[in-house]
Amino acid sequence: MNTQTKMFVQFDPATGRCLGCSTTQMPNSMEIELNLGEKFIMGMENMSNYEVHYDNSSYSLRKKGVLQHIDSNNTVSTTEIINPNVYKIPDTHQNDSAICITVNKTLNRIEFSASSRFKKTLQAFNPDDQNRSHMFYCCKRNDATQILNIFEVDLKMLCDQDSVNYDWQQDYNIDFYCKKIFDYGVVRTHG
Repeated sequence: MNTQTKMFVQFDPATGRCLGCSTTQMPNSMEIELNLGEKFIMGMENMSNYEVHYDNSSYSLRKKGVLQHIDSNNTVSTTEIINPNVYKIPDTHQNDSAICITVNKTLNRIEFSASSRFKKTLQAFNPDDQNRSHMFYCCKRNDATQILNIFEVDLKMLCDQDSVNYDWQQDYNIDFYCKKIFDYGVVRTHG
C-alpha cells in the first residue's frame, strides 16, 4: 500500500472488541500501524486476538493475553482481585479524571461530571447521538459485596450538562465501582 495510507480499526467502546479494519476513519475507530492493518485485511492476523483499551485518557490497541510493560517498583499487593472486570474508583483531591464523582455531604447529593477533554473524545467517538449509559455501583466502604445503589449515567447527558446529580441521604462512608473503560476519580467535599 501507499506509504501515505493510514489504517483504522473500528471497535466497540463498551467492550473494546475490534469490529473491522479499513483505510477510512469511521466513528469509534482509531489509527493503527499500517503493516498490522494490512495483516488484518489479508487474514494473516486475526482481529479477534486484539482489543482496544482506554487508559490515561487515550485508546490503545493490545493483543489479548500479552502483558503490557508497567513501570513499577515491583511491590506485591496483598489485595486479592476477585473480579478483574470490576474497578474500584480511587479517591482524588481534584477533578482531573475523565469522569469525576463528587460526594457532596452538605448538599446531600452525588454529582457525576466529565472533563472537557473527555467530552470531546466521547463526542468524536459517538457522533450520532446514540444513548449510551455507564453503570456505577455505590457500595459500603471497602466492601464491594454490599451494594447500596446503582447509578446509570447517560453519557450524552453527561456531555451536554455540567453535571448529572442524584440526591443522596444515606451513608457517606461509601466507595464506587464500575467496569474500567475510562479514567475515574471520587472527590469528597463537605461544602
